[in-house]
Amino acid sequence: FLRDVALGKAVTLGSRVVVVGGGNVAMDVALTARRMGSDEVTIVCLETREEMPAWQFEIEEALEAGVEIVNCFGPNRFIKKNGSFAGIEFKRCTCVFDEHCNFNPQYDDNDLKSLDAENVIIAIGQMALTDIAETELIAHSPAGQIIADPTTLQTNIPWVFAGGDS
Repeated sequence: FLRDVALGKAVTLGSRVVVVGGGNVAMDVALTARRMGSDEVTIVCLETREEMPAWQFEIEEALEAGVEIVNCFGPNRFIKKNGSFAGIEFKRCTCVFDEHCNFNPQYDDNDLKSLDAENVIIAIGQMALTDIAETELIAHSPAGQIIADPTTLQTNIPWVFAGGDS
């Protein structure tokens, strides 16, 4: 989606878009959908607001642009009406990480939430390999995210920049 928009390809979204994911790419997708004219853009992610992997300034920018963020829900199933995609059903995520801090989402299958939408964009599951960050002493968080200046995206090493999820 982001590549097609950047290359100027025709992309049709509709007025209601759901973005699944809580990272920087999900924020970029949501903001791009708003700029393209979608009236209702909703981000749905597993994490609480404090656990979201997106940078805080990206979350704030999305909220300021009118993007709704629904925390603690994960995809359950796509909804079809009259043979066409009509929305997505989510189930509550009760815990994202296990006792060893490993990604291991747990759900309450009885707590469901459905959102109508013309399009859903999945922006999940990307994680950078941080071996080079450790080898080159690039500052990164315990979760592996590279730490960069929010304005310039420059890391602690001059002329080394971070973008997206890495």
